[in-house]
Amino acid sequence: MKYLFTILLFSFFVQANAQQPLTDSAFYARSVSNVVEDYKKQVQENLHIYNGPIYLRTGHGVKGNAFFVSDSSLPGAVFYDGCLYENIPLHYDLVTDDVVISNYTQNNELKLVPEKLAYFYIAQHLFIRITADSLLPSFIATGFYEKLYGGKLSLFARYQKIPKQSVVATDTESKYLEYNYYYILKDNKFYHADDKNDFLSVMDDKKEAVRKYIKEHKIKFNDKKRAASMVEVAEYYSQLKN
Repeated sequence: MKYLFTILLFSFFVQANAQQPLTDSAFYARSVSNVVEDYKKQVQENLHIYNGPIYLRTGHGVKGNAFFVSDSSLPGAVFYDGCLYENIPLHYDLVTDDVVISNYTQNNELKLVPEKLAYFYIAQHLFIRITADSLLPSFIATGFYEKLYGGKLSLFARYQKIPKQSVVATDTESKYLEYNYYYILKDNKFYHADDKNDFLSVMDDKKEAVRKYIKEHKIKFNDKKRAASMVEVAEYYSQLKN
């Protein structure tokens, strides 16, 4: 493909020389931009990102949706097979842990091959793929984790949705239940951070200062505010360590 690009540029400038002097910088810049865009259009369908398997939606009849944040595709970017692709609309399926895009012709949805996907952004949230191995604790499974914060320690979240039927005998409706799990990475070691005590135990070297900060700022660790509260406290801890 790079040879096609070279030929396109060469052909264009042969024609441009006969019509316009190259000293016209505005004309030159606009012309190069047009040729580059034409090249992108010709090769885009063959980009590696469009070579994943077909994605089939499941969960028909289940109330809610399987995706992160929204059922609609969200603006994003992916680092895939060694290349960064920006301005890619994405879905992130929390049931199957699949990152989904539309194919080039927009008539099918494709799953990105997870082993080729190092990280992705979706609606300004950064997700990193972590691969389980013997050096990691058993509670860290292979998959995508949102990086919530990075400082003297790093804070990660793992999200999961599971379709479940109501336990009420008169209710036959199924719906998605969402589960959020939190982890801290400190000194190259992962720790659970599922509750306030787990979270604070990792910062034991600054325990009194951190507890005082939480009390003075009335920081709550309930489900709706847990992630934001953890980020705020992690930022304060990092300041103490500087």
